Amino acid sequence: ARWERLPAPVALGASARDVLEDAAGELAAAWLLRAVPPWRSAAVTLVLLALFAGFCAQALSGGTTNLATAADLGGLWAQGRLPAEPGRLFTYALLHYGALHLITNALAIALVGPVVARALGAAGFIGVFVGSVVGAGVAISLFGGYGLTIGASGGAMGLVGAAAVIAWRHPASHGRRTGRAALRIGVVMVLAQAALDAVTPQISSMGHASGAAVGAAIGLIWLLTARTLRR
Repeated sequence: ARWERLPAPVALGASARDVLEDAAGELAAAWLLRAVPPWRSAAVTLVLLALFAGFCAQALSGGTTNLATAADLGGLWAQGRLPAEPGRLFTYALLHYGALHLITNALAIALVGPVVARALGAAGFIGVFVGSVVGAGVAISLFGGYGLTIGASGGAMGLVGAAAVIAWRHPASHGRRTGRAALRIGVVMVLAQAALDAVTPQISSMGHASGAAVGAAIGLIWLLTARTLRR
């Protein structure tokens, strides 16, 4: 008699297996895209230490707001041609104009970098960061406004572009609600940076845009290549 008082079973619209598989997929996407401390990734930590080392070199050589010092240490000149010293296409990213400039770029790398390192591995993270820095450096040299450019924001935006591609195309997040939400966040970040660039002449919009584009391209190529190799 006690069992007869139980409610009648209700048919589910989808099978329990489908529901569980969907939940497992969303959890896998969330696990891939989750935020973790940057020191858990050796590659991210290495990049952050390199930025702080460059900042210390500036401070000891003449000051972090001294443009002459930045130029001597490897700043990049936008002058309609590639630099005579190719190393400047990378060294400019290790220099910053004041502590606030360094902190903003370091925070962006610390937040987004671990996601890229987790999805693409340490080599993929380094490839995205260095490739974005160099790609942004080429664009700044050839098409940027005339003047001296320093800062790792091209590399940081490259990581944002790669993270957006990971949310879109990585097998663990592709087609998942979590992945689509992360992709929207990445797009909003890029658009917000573009809006800030438009009203701040001192910011290199060319470096940011080209860095994001190069990072997204490298991230996509890396994912497609890794998938092909697994097959």
